[in-house]
Amino acid sequence: MRPPESQLPCAAAPLSKTLSLLDGEWAEDFASDFPSMSIDWLKLLGALALLLTPSAVFHGRGVHHRDLTRDWDGYWGRTLKLWTHGFDLIRAFAGAWLLMQAIARAPEAQGLMKYAPLALRGIILCASTILQTIISKERDAMNAPIAFAIGLTVSLLPPHAALPGLIVAFLFAHGTHLRAAFFPVLAIASAGFGALFLGKKLPLDVAGATAALILPGLLPVLFSSHLVCPYVARKSSAKKS
Repeated sequence: MRPPESQLPCAAAPLSKTLSLLDGEWAEDFASDFPSMSIDWLKLLGALALLLTPSAVFHGRGVHHRDLTRDWDGYWGRTLKLWTHGFDLIRAFAGAWLLMQAIARAPEAQGLMKYAPLALRGIILCASTILQTIISKERDAMNAPIAFAIGLTVSLLPPHAALPGLIVAFLFAHGTHLRAAFFPVLAIASAGFGALFLGKKLPLDVAGATAALILPGLLPVLFSSHLVCPYVARKSSAKKS
């Protein structure tokens, strides 16, 4: 049995901390390295893997892309048939949940440092939608992470607060044919309905999620690009490609 760390020489203190990890004191030791927050590294790594992996890496030769501004009659079935959309929704939901569990405020955090975990979670959420958007296998285009955005929304808000925002965003995008507006409308509507239904119980992380949801609609404007959505190609087209 090793002596308490306070009784060790200064040079031996780092070694003591390393050894304590072997004794199963994971949470206490890692939290001590971050005075403003405690981090569950396993959950954080899982969240990063789920959130930061671009959807485009799963698009093979059987996947084609179509501009959101074009007519989608005859393409809805092939779009919904693409398995990556469902996977994007699930991994966004699970990744956001893991992220909220992985980074927490430390009890001793004071002043502005109390908001460091909130800021870090928001940055990761924004990074996730940026990567989902800008990485696309379609030349000179950006990916429209619609399912991913839905997953983030339903993960951070309860159903009765998330569903109205989703309905408003879908109706606005479909009715106005400004389909890229789905993202900023979803962000604003979700925050609004969340505040309406939850009041003071509204999670502060909705602020970071709002910024993250706006980005897929903003990035194509900033970089003079356009959004495309992947769908399952017909067998004959897939063979030619």
